[in-house]
Amino acid sequence: MKDLKPTVKQLDKLWAKVIKLRAGMQSEYGVIIPCHLAAHHIIGKQTLALRYNLGNGVCITTGQHHYVAHNTGRSAKFKQWALDHRGVTEEQLMITSRNRIDMFAMKLYLESKIEEYS
Repeated sequence: MKDLKPTVKQLDKLWAKVIKLRAGMQSEYGVIIPCHLAAHHIIGKQTLALRYNLGNGVCITTGQHHYVAHNTGRSAKFKQWALDHRGVTEEQLMITSRNRIDMFAMKLYLESKIEEYS
């Protein structure tokens, strides 16, 4: 029997969908005409617990993602905006990164959030 454990890639897609739906399918970083959206991790996604923490994500345009969030000269200011926007501190998010997650439970949680925001 094939292992049905969700993959990181599958959970990444679900997480991104939740982040975008929660934002109403528009950039949270200012009013932009309809365009392609990206779900951005405020703090890197090095651990699974932090990777799927909804408080660690904001919805922005792909342009904002490349030219603001990941721009060396602008990324620190953007990161602080994103933390303030989410109402969390970097320390609060890092505490969650110490937790282990159950991939099955995370999949169910993300799917429930998609249903909630849809």
